[in-house]
Amino acid sequence: MVAGAKLIIITWNVVGFQLLPRDVRGRLEEDIIDAYKSARDHLQLLRGRRLENLDLNDEVLSQAIKNVFQIFSSKESIKSTGASKILHLLNPHIFMMWDERIRKAYHVLHTGHNLNNVAECYLQFLKQSQEIVREVLRGMSEDEIWSRHLEFLDRVFFETFAFRESILKMLDGCNYVRFSKR
Repeated sequence: MVAGAKLIIITWNVVGFQLLPRDVRGRLEEDIIDAYKSARDHLQLLRGRRLENLDLNDEVLSQAIKNVFQIFSSKESIKSTGASKILHLLNPHIFMMWDERIRKAYHVLHTGHNLNNVAECYLQFLKQSQEIVREVLRGMSEDEIWSRHLEFLDRVFFETFAFRESILKMLDGCNYVRFSKR
């Protein structure tokens, strides 16, 4: 888990990570382990669940999500973009990835919340993502979506690594193209 999380931070968050002071970058592995240990009970509560079926108005579940996100994002070597990516690695069926542009684009839709309260913003982002996922799944199954998604993937890459993206990763791809790549 630590190796995968480090790889994601170093590659998918390369610009933000490289701008950090050397001593902060050097604490990445320690910060990941510390955050995971601190968030373990909350992560366990969310294990085996899926965003589309999760009651995000349930205080216990929503607080668990906010706590996990706060724990990871408060680490200077991880921050909020890195937290979303690591959490997606830990539970790809609940945690959506975001970057600064995606966060700002979605924040416009929940302006009643303070942009400085990143954990609350992340929960609102998950609620909006949940609405999108539920609407998409009304039209076709996740298997059908994956089958269509395969048309756009490099076949050799897919066959080599034999992975299947979650519906949240597919939505992240749409968000990335729309908001980050514009």
